[in-house]
Amino acid sequence: MAMKLLNLSKTSRPGLNFFSVLLKKGANNQGFSLLEILVALGILAITLVALYTSQGSSLKASAAASRIQVATLLARNQLNFKLIELEKAQAKNNFPKDKEEDDGIFESPYEDYRWHWTIEKAEIPIGIAEGGASSEGEAQQPGMLPANSSYMGQIAQLVTEQLKESLRSIKLEVSWEELGSTHSVVLTTHIVKL
Repeated sequence: MAMKLLNLSKTSRPGLNFFSVLLKKGANNQGFSLLEILVALGILAITLVALYTSQGSSLKASAAASRIQVATLLARNQLNFKLIELEKAQAKNNFPKDKEEDDGIFESPYEDYRWHWTIEKAEIPIGIAEGGASSEGEAQQPGMLPANSSYMGQIAQLVTEQLKESLRSIKLEVSWEELGSTHSVVLTTHIVKL
């Protein structure tokens, strides 16, 4: 009886049975064929090319977003300096009359970026329609008063002229060169003479 227990314990070891099966199968196995290896390498190559391409696109997009963010911050900073300068001039009763322009290059480490600002009278899209709304039910253009309301037209012209004299548009453009093309960020604001 003791002999039977000993035999059962030898055959019931799962590790030995598993490795012995692998060794027996490995002896009959001849390995991978050349075609199987080439197919596996082709799949691997396609996968790696796709990964490298997406990684490159991701890096380009990240660099472009970084440049736009820097340009926007520089533009806001430059615009704030100009607004402070204009407020000081306005306190001395010196309000910009006509179109003014200036440009320059930012200091290091942002010498790749250029700025250009323009101050001019703001365009106000209020006017008098030539013929008003047509009889066929066509709507008139937005912001236009009908021609038959002369009193309203006179008031609109007076208000428009007053606004044109006291309202200025400030446009600041920050531009930079990247990969052979020019990119830019434009900020626009308005100031009023009170």
